[in-house]
Amino acid sequence: MLNQNWLTKGIIMLVEKMVSECDVTHKKFDPPVKGAACVIQGSTGRWCETLHIGPDELAHNENDVISREEAIKQATEIGGNIEF
Repeated sequence: MLNQNWLTKGIIMLVEKMVSECDVTHKKFDPPVKGAACVIQGSTGRWCETLHIGPDELAHNENDVISREEAIKQATEIGGNIEF
């Protein structure tokens, strides 16, 4: 489970994405399903995807998933290079 404090501080964002595999459970999806990309800002300021998360894991953990547009807005407000 992701640290909820990190999610609320904008360090980690869960962004809507069609995924073909869940990196948490290693479950594969063919065709891709609605899941999320875990987007993190690294020490260099880059915002990039680090994990793909499937719908079962998202539902299990009750995490907040935001749209790509909202993620770009939040990343722009915080600063850094957007690479997702």
